[in-house]
Amino acid sequence: MAQAALVRRCASDPSQAACQAASASDPALNSQRLMCTKTRFSRTEPVEDTYCCFDLVDSNVLNCNEPQFIRSDATVAVGSFGGAVQLQYLKDGSGKVVFRRLFVAVRAEPSITFADVTVANGTVSIRCTGPRQGGAPQAAGAYCDDNWKLRRRSGDTPGALDLPEEPHVLALDNDQGILYVGHLTVTANAQVQGGGVSTVDVCDPESDVRFAGLARTTFLPATLSQAVAALSPGDPANPATRLYATARYSAAISGLVLRDPSQAACVQDRDLTLLPAESFYSSAFLPHGADIRGILFEADGSKAYVLHRNDADAVANPPAIAVLDRTRLADGTVSNTPLAVLEVCNGPTAMLRHPLRSDRIYVTCYDDGQIYVVDTVTLGVVAVIDAGAGPTSLAFSNVDPGFAYVASFANSHLSVLDLHPGSPTENHVILRIGLPHGYGE
Repeated sequence: MAQAALVRRCASDPSQAACQAASASDPALNSQRLMCTKTRFSRTEPVEDTYCCFDLVDSNVLNCNEPQFIRSDATVAVGSFGGAVQLQYLKDGSGKVVFRRLFVAVRAEPSITFADVTVANGTVSIRCTGPRQGGAPQAAGAYCDDNWKLRRRSGDTPGALDLPEEPHVLALDNDQGILYVGHLTVTANAQVQGGGVSTVDVCDPESDVRFAGLARTTFLPATLSQAVAALSPGDPANPATRLYATARYSAAISGLVLRDPSQAACVQDRDLTLLPAESFYSSAFLPHGADIRGILFEADGSKAYVLHRNDADAVANPPAIAVLDRTRLADGTVSNTPLAVLEVCNGPTAMLRHPLRSDRIYVTCYDDGQIYVVDTVTLGVVAVIDAGAGPTSLAFSNVDPGFAYVASFANSHLSVLDLHPGSPTENHVILRIGLPHGYGE
């Protein structure tokens, strides 16, 4: 983010002191930044690595060729069809981060591939080959080897107690050292494989990353497909619930708890198998409605917001956020009655609550290329951010949550959003890392 902000500031005014000081290591920061001469660049045309230009259609957006942001000496290959990412970190007594480990769901293998990340003196290095301790320096562009992967062992049959097919979504409990893996399903030899939620013990960085349990029947009652579309944080009003899983092919939602709650502490060979506890349906679209991409709760547990993708019949059942009443009935059960429905953009893939503004939910929509900003108080869409073709995921900056990153599957862009309240470019893409190309080019 610091490099992105510096490039943008220097594009507007290269005479700034910060730009002049930085130009010793990056002369391109003092070069003239012009308006783009076209809306699309070809991937085969020669363009300088440090090239940037303001977008021809929207001058608020600075388009930059990506090599200037990529640390090629710290880049590793993880395998085909890499997807969800989680970053584990440990802090010392003073709050300083002393350890980072990156986890990636790789669907083609399948595996959970991991790499140790070191940040020292402004330099990032990544390690995922050879021994985990005391090995030779990591070669640039290295392919992560099996010593850095959790995967099905050779000869294991589908259903064996290790990583199932189609790892799709990840959720990390950094405090307890537990990585949760949600799986989609596939059909092979007339049998449904995959599905459910795996747990991975990542408590001790010095020990092995270990498969620690599998909830294959995540949704009750059991159905043909146990495909998990999303994993969401637990309900604050029910602290025993570790997380919630939502179904890909139905409106089912399942709160998951540890089979043995005493295993939550970091102990050797702990059993982290999950069991469904609270299972219910988001009933706003019943008997239709499916592919739920997340559930978020109010801090007091009074309401839940459920994101329906609803691909099957978008006319009668549009993509929407359904608001559920989470108050308890006389018998102690939760109501889960629909209170309201807000239609959102097409093809929603995920929703996130802003870390500093609890009344703001951001919905990422692949089909429309948009981010919807939803006010949970008024239940209205307060902004629509054009994010480019095929946005799949959004992440807030840890340094300044007033910025967010959006990854584009269709065009391989990483866009930077300005979310600062009152900013002239609030709720707008201000930097696109990766020059604009034709769809899918």
